[in-house]
Amino acid sequence: MKAEEVAALEERIRAEYEEKLRAIKIVRSLLSETQPVGSALKPTGGKENLVDLSLHEENGETLIGKIQELFQREDQPWTVPMIEKALRAAGFSLTARRPAASIASSIHKLKARGVVKLVKKGSGRRPNRYRASKWLAPSESA
Repeated sequence: MKAEEVAALEERIRAEYEEKLRAIKIVRSLLSETQPVGSALKPTGGKENLVDLSLHEENGETLIGKIQELFQREDQPWTVPMIEKALRAAGFSLTARRPAASIASSIHKLKARGVVKLVKKGSGRRPNRYRASKWLAPSESA
């Protein structure tokens, strides 16, 4: 290898290293701006050996926490496909084999906690529609 080739290799490696450092700084600044939403991992229904996959943490965030954040942030009816699309657009990693099932499970847990309410029951190919309880008038819940 010639001296010029070594210098070029060194410069390329240095540029890649600096690019990775900039990316890490951006991630750190984003993490310091956001606060994790959602609850901690807990055993469910007396089944202490099972892990609740809807609460699985991904980079400090939980699926159920991100879904709750969507409901709290926007006053609109949400469906499972809409939530999946919004999470993917936000860059949230949906690693489950069937992400729609994980999202539906999380919505049912939020519904049980009183955070969201079913506003329109779906049937056939029309999905259920949910809204955050805070946006609803008492007569709007189904």
